Amino acid sequence: MTNRPRYQTIVGGLAVAGAALLAACSSGSSSTSAAAKPHAAVHSGSPASSSSKKAACQHITSLRKSLESLTHTTVSPTSAGTITADLANIQSEVSALKGMGGMMGGSGAMAAHESQLNASVNQIKKAAGMLSSSPSAAMQSLTTELNKLKAMAPAMISHMKTVCP
Repeated sequence: MTNRPRYQTIVGGLAVAGAALLAACSSGSSSTSAAAKPHAAVHSGSPASSSSKKAACQHITSLRKSLESLTHTTVSPTSAGTITADLANIQSEVSALKGMGGMMGGSGAMAAHESQLNASVNQIKKAAGMLSSSPSAAMQSLTTELNKLKAMAPAMISHMKTVCP
């Protein structure tokens, strides 16, 4: 029975994290900070494209740092704040990049990463939303979805480093 209180503490912590995650992801889903910036000429040599690439790389670097942080974070009540902040930042940066025309032009591997990240964050939000009604199942689902994101992250991080060193 000594595991029962620890389990309840973890479930409680994840419930708080889930609520915070839902609040953070819901409030950050309409990022418009970069929506007005065109991003069509990212790969040309013009000064405008250089500034567009620099702006996109700032978002990609921030996104990459959140993914790196998540890969080193384990699910626990004490990690709830870190996980929530990283997921909110991932959603915010993907939204900002989408507003710029997608990750580095919206095609190829970066566009696939954008789609995978959106799908993964949506699944994590869905699992977090179940924490109050079905904590045990939600905790299992949340852990599974976070592990899926962690499994995808290294390839994404590697590609992001090649696009924006």
